[in-house]
Amino acid sequence: MNCPSYIEEMKTKIDFRKLYDLNVRDFIFLYQGVLNDGRGLKKLIDAFKQVSNLTDSAKLVILGDGVLRNKLQNKVKILKMEKTVFFHDFVSYNELIQYTMGADFGINLLEAFNLSKKLASPNKMFEYIQAEIPVLSSFSPENDLLLRDHKIGIQCENTVEDISKGIMNLCNQKKVFHNQDFKEAKNKYCWENQEAKLFDIVK
Repeated sequence: MNCPSYIEEMKTKIDFRKLYDLNVRDFIFLYQGVLNDGRGLKKLIDAFKQVSNLTDSAKLVILGDGVLRNKLQNKVKILKMEKTVFFHDFVSYNELIQYTMGADFGINLLEAFNLSKKLASPNKMFEYIQAEIPVLSSFSPENDLLLRDHKIGIQCENTVEDISKGIMNLCNQKKVFHNQDFKEAKNKYCWENQEAKLFDIVK
């Protein structure tokens, strides 16, 4: 599995609130990764539009680049959501964890329109785990297994309505998630463990 190295000590976080002039009470959701089809990005923006009718404290940062970037930015402008959805250029992998830690929640949505997407185990999921931020995740075999064994987030269907509910639920129950659940997941889903498995296979 494409897991990052274990993060033993928390690093300096990027201050998204300062970067985008946000309120200290705002909830920052982060999508990090490639901006292309199959990752629920259009639905995610529509979901935040629905959520913005209920609260102005939920913010989305989309960090990365890809073929959908211009379309997503235009969609945000058309919906007049420039104060809710923010775009950040991709950063080097060595710096990424500092950005991940700066968010309150991670986004991991996959639309299962082929086997690759259905059976994927995205590395962003493991990056969120190492950063110890709860995740809003879609249902899939790998996500189901991980979230069944570790209480590190909640799942939703890939619909605008259900994603909206998931966003609101996370905003209302951040304190439900415990450090011990993340510690156990971090110890299991790190490259040090994957490396050992790889060497066992080679031997």
